[in-house]
Amino acid sequence: MPFVPTVALVKKFAAWLLACCFVLPLSTCSQEAGVDQRLAVKESTLYGFDKAREAVGEIAAVNPEGAFTLLVVLCVFFVPALSLRLGAKAQSLICAICAGPACYVLFFWVFVFVTRRRFGGVLAIACWAIVSIASLTTLWKLWRGGQLFRKKASRLTGAARG
Repeated sequence: MPFVPTVALVKKFAAWLLACCFVLPLSTCSQEAGVDQRLAVKESTLYGFDKAREAVGEIAAVNPEGAFTLLVVLCVFFVPALSLRLGAKAQSLICAICAGPACYVLFFWVFVFVTRRRFGGVLAIACWAIVSIASLTTLWKLWRGGQLFRKKASRLTGAARG
């Protein structure tokens, strides 16, 4: 099997798996609350769809932070899957640009200020790593072949001369 179709297939699988992580638990946080000398432990689990629902609620309450939060959630979980319809160059550029901010946000959701990492969070980070490596590999192949900065020939060029 040739190299480029294999990379594209792996990227496609990782993109759809990342979209599935939207409904998987990302992390769990435990809080201890003392009530009359008794300790109660409250655990809350973070899901991607909960963050999206909170953001939509903030947008409905005319809070501009809700739009930014919703944009971040959509970028983290759905940009690779939505970019699959584009060509290899555009798809790889978009995924390579979004990988840094998405992994930064995921790192905080999964590893910082939490007591336990959950399967969905670790899987989402692994999927972004795969998508990033595949995108950078595709960009490197395009650059080495001289196709990264080449413009497409216009279809009207031949008709304008004739």
